[in-house]
Amino acid sequence: TLFRSCSSTQLLAIISQELIKRNFDENNDGNKCKYCDQTFKHRSSLSKHQKYRCKIKKDIDELINELCTELFFKNIYHTFTLP
Repeated sequence: TLFRSCSSTQLLAIISQELIKRNFDENNDGNKCKYCDQTFKHRSSLSKHQKYRCKIKKDIDELINELCTELFFKNIYHTFTLP
């Protein structure tokens, strides 16, 4: 294979280049909303967006709250109705 024919210095260079490339790719996606895929220039803008403006996140949070409330009341109902 390719790695067997490389020296340890060459292998180290290949690995470090791959790590730099992956780190660069992660940093580019670091300011992207995971709910609506909108991209922001600054991390603080992303935080404000997710906290106050992202409609998809608000919808998901409301759905989770409804489901948790429903499960909570079902659990209470079954707890008190069992003999």
